[in-house]
Amino acid sequence: MSALIAPKVKAKSGREFSCFPAAILVIIINSESELLLFSHEADEWTVVAGAVEPNETIRDAAYRELSEEAGAELSAKAVGVAHAHTFHYDEQVRHMISIYYVMRYERGEIIPGDDMRGAEYRWWTLQDLKSKPELLAIPKHQVWILERAIELAKKYGDEDADLEYFVDGNG
Repeated sequence: MSALIAPKVKAKSGREFSCFPAAILVIIINSESELLLFSHEADEWTVVAGAVEPNETIRDAAYRELSEEAGAELSAKAVGVAHAHTFHYDEQVRHMISIYYVMRYERGEIIPGDDMRGAEYRWWTLQDLKSKPELLAIPKHQVWILERAIELAKKYGDEDADLEYFVDGNG
């Protein structure tokens, strides 16, 4: 089998950049530092997760996935990125970027929709998850990512989070 080559995009300046598929994983934390997780199957819990769509910022993708999977009634405040890494998805998508984005729950009803339709949801404490890390499907058994997210939410959750920086090509 031949190696797959990542597509590239060329900037106005002529510089080329590799393009990678990206997943957005939204970690929602309430004022008690509990984490909102969803489950389709017994003993498998996940954060809100989906793909970054073309022409979307990371923040836009996080808000879209939040609305699609946790419900349009839910209101949350962006905090920022807790972690990012690349992983092997499958033979066609050999490298994919995962971005763990933190949000503070503000208010609103949780109404699972889209991929989460029919799923159970629950607020989990970090201690509950540390005692049963095998329950985590996404992030797979990695409670430390959720711990980092809680730390970020505590430290930056009360500030206005506009952590996205944009380059418009005009310097």
